[in-house]
Amino acid sequence: MSAFTVALFNHHSQSRPLYSPPLQAAPRFEILEALMDGLYVTHERTEMDSEPFSALFRNHRQRTFSHPDPPGLRIKKATILFPMTEPSQPEPPGLPSNPAFSADHRAGLAWGGFIGDALAMPVHWYYDRQALARDYGSVRDYLAPRNPHPDSILWRSSYQALNERGDILHEQAQYWGQRGIHYHQFLHAGENTLNLQLGQVLMESLVARGGYDADDYLARYIDFLLTPGSHRDTYVEECHRKFFASYSRGTAPRKCAGGDIHIGGLAHVGVLAAFFGTDVARMRAAVREHISLTHRSPEVLAAGDALARMLGAVLAGASLRESILEHGTDWFSKKKAELWSRDADDTVVGLRVSPACYIAEAFPASLYLSWKYAADFESGVCANAQVGGDSCHRGAVVGALLGAAAGQSALPARYLTGLYGADRVGGLIEGMLAVGQG
Repeated sequence: MSAFTVALFNHHSQSRPLYSPPLQAAPRFEILEALMDGLYVTHERTEMDSEPFSALFRNHRQRTFSHPDPPGLRIKKATILFPMTEPSQPEPPGLPSNPAFSADHRAGLAWGGFIGDALAMPVHWYYDRQALARDYGSVRDYLAPRNPHPDSILWRSSYQALNERGDILHEQAQYWGQRGIHYHQFLHAGENTLNLQLGQVLMESLVARGGYDADDYLARYIDFLLTPGSHRDTYVEECHRKFFASYSRGTAPRKCAGGDIHIGGLAHVGVLAAFFGTDVARMRAAVREHISLTHRSPEVLAAGDALARMLGAVLAGASLRESILEHGTDWFSKKKAELWSRDADDTVVGLRVSPACYIAEAFPASLYLSWKYAADFESGVCANAQVGGDSCHRGAVVGALLGAAAGQSALPARYLTGLYGADRVGGLIEGMLAVGQG
């Protein structure tokens, strides 16, 4: 990255750079690594309340194109300058379509959702922050869950299978109705919860079919949950219980969805967004069809569509903050961002919005954390875990957004290698991107 220079110049004083950050502090410029050594990039600022910026370089060929903002600046266009000493190469069509950018950030998006879920797994559904800190301290690494869980309400949850077509609890059924049981008591440190394990099932389907096939996924989904020993998670979310209650009564799989309004319905949006990349129209269609398989809820469908548009915009080169503000207007705003950012995270996600699973609260919470930590993947996913509540499903959303912005190459190595089943997950992501349509 030291091979590149990024600078903004006041056009009245072109010799003194007004904004010259290291590339590490300007993540939107990291894409330069995928172009060619020795590039210089300059930007023009076109806000009405400020002077325009331009750059002065000599002995360079130039290529100008539209480009999104670096943090805090509204950029109209960017200029790539090629040193004349470099051999002639085809001029790039523009940053958003650069294939290296697309592959790295699509992979980061896919990995991010799995990381956000696994990191939050041990503190999932903790609402007592003092108990969370006592039991796990500051959550910055993968940790194993342990009993008792002080906020567990599994003791008052119940599910009775009508017949073998609805038997999805298997050996875990004995723990339902007991107090203090951790929802994910048998998972290893770094292991994904059930919804994200089903995200791996979705990736298997995408690779096998070369595209999104709802019926193929449904067949795999049904087989996975009806097969004893396919996973070790004690908790099975309400949407799956409703699905299999209907399925056990003979309802066709396409018609088994319930009206769940929980953020768990967004758990697979990151996988589909990584697969479709910048083909946002097909991504949105697949996201809507997929969510509808388990969530017949206008609120969850609307949030899923907004998330798909945000992720598509980031993969096309837009800044994460801009994408959130542009496509998340029903849940989040610049005014809220500025107001909420004055408070601590556990005040925002606790008092301003609930840390619980309901989409009307959980989605704004996810967008706020993603907006605040737009340039810091690790801090963002850790903050999400630390505020408790439905941190796993919220973490899948936060991790996907931050991972898309950062790219796989910028994710902490320990989160990639430490994820339980990392080789399998990584292989599925590679296979998915190889056949993906972005």
